[in-house]
Amino acid sequence: MDNMNISTHFKTLAKTAVIAASTLLVSACFLTNSDIDESVIASSGYSDISSVKVKAGSQAPDFTLLDADNKQVTLSSVLKDNHALLVFYRGEWCPFCIDSLESFEAALPELAKQGVRLIAISGDSTTTNQNSQRRFGQNYLFLSDPSVSVAKAWGFNKSDNLAHPAMYLIKQDGTVAWYYVSEDFKTRPSGKQMLAVAKKHL
Repeated sequence: MDNMNISTHFKTLAKTAVIAASTLLVSACFLTNSDIDESVIASSGYSDISSVKVKAGSQAPDFTLLDADNKQVTLSSVLKDNHALLVFYRGEWCPFCIDSLESFEAALPELAKQGVRLIAISGDSTTTNQNSQRRFGQNYLFLSDPSVSVAKAWGFNKSDNLAHPAMYLIKQDGTVAWYYVSEDFKTRPSGKQMLAVAKKHL
């Protein structure tokens, strides 16, 4: 094999390697969170974190956070007109979180029929949440909690600036109808599963 053929051969191998690496990277991005066990939907909720204070049957403590437009939003104000589905996620940098939020798109119209408002809460800044709001649309309400004050008060903060993934379904009277909090950031209820939860527990 002459030098030109050798050079062409190695270029072809290099291109093949790049394509293979890109394919693996793309695959890794889409291998995100999986659904929770169906038995949890029928139960009153689940947590593998002993410090969790707010559980099914509890009154959800009120809170005030900034939305993507820098306006104050309280939980009690949302509950005046809707039940609330609180989705606590780590941030827009987390592919598992984004996959989880995307899973709600198809379920949102049915959740709305059940009178449920989705509230997505993370440590992201309001500027970052503006981007998230544009990406997902007005059916999502993004709230910023940079000090994870709600997670700390409710007992599921992982650190001073990061919360464990959690979901709380809260009735209009402020009662927690169902909850899910877990150390496993890859496994979360999907939008379809949360629709089933809403139909069962509201």
